Amino acid sequence: MGAKKISNDNCEQAGFITKLKSEGLINFGQFFSKETVKRWNDLLDPLFAGGSDEEKSYVKIDKLHSLGIFNEFFNPAMRSMMNSIMPDPVLLCFHVYETGHSEKPHVFSESFDGWHRDVNDLPGLSCQDPNFISIFVHLTDVEYEGGAFETIPGSFEGPLASEQESVRVTGEAGTTYIWNRCLLHKANPNKSQRKRRMLKISFQHNYLQNEHIISKPFEDLLSVVKASDNKDAFLEFILGSEHRFSPRACTIDPYQDFTGSYTPFKANSSVKIGLFNFVKGVLFYMRKARKMFGP
Repeated sequence: MGAKKISNDNCEQAGFITKLKSEGLINFGQFFSKETVKRWNDLLDPLFAGGSDEEKSYVKIDKLHSLGIFNEFFNPAMRSMMNSIMPDPVLLCFHVYETGHSEKPHVFSESFDGWHRDVNDLPGLSCQDPNFISIFVHLTDVEYEGGAFETIPGSFEGPLASEQESVRVTGEAGTTYIWNRCLLHKANPNKSQRKRRMLKISFQHNYLQNEHIISKPFEDLLSVVKASDNKDAFLEFILGSEHRFSPRACTIDPYQDFTGSYTPFKANSSVKIGLFNFVKGVLFYMRKARKMFGP
């Protein structure tokens, strides 16, 4: 299959791209059947057994591939959707994690009550364009106080402010949503007594710097996929087969137009920082700046 120049023409073929650019958050509901999610959980349960109720634990990409979950995740509809967002998607992460009871966010708890952006401005790239995308799949039911992911639709730029309307994503196991990693977002503490299990995938353009794709777990898995009797150019590409040698080449043939339906999210929460968390956040970033630039 010959290399093609990168083109965003196919990105406009799917109607959800316009909404993704304006809000940065799309709810696809039950993208995977309940039977599929149950089968994945049955495979994962032994791997998470015995973990602490309060720790965050992971099952990483190599194990997910050996269980068959990695290949099954990338069904034709998922491939079509990813290819509609960008013509050259390459993985940044693919793992399942579980969080137990906690009274604070499991990431960035020291800054602004957990609110942060994964990606800030990059020269030549618009934050509204879907350049840095994550897909979350609930593998357990997630309630409002059960560690629900929270974000502010449209918050690609600008500061965080109290009382901004936000969305906490709740839903049954199988609920699937995609979001732009330039959005302000947070991981709420899981105040329930039930563990929250999530499948997370992040991807970005092939031409962007990506330290993860050249790490040993990804390179090892790429070797396994390449050695398979069933050649799969899509899986090879998203695992970085073209990243080192031709970072501006796209070798994925476009899939048929993605026609999946989605349901708009409605605001169901708001930002509440408080003076203590605001001061704590300012001090956190002051310490980071001091380490970067010196006293």
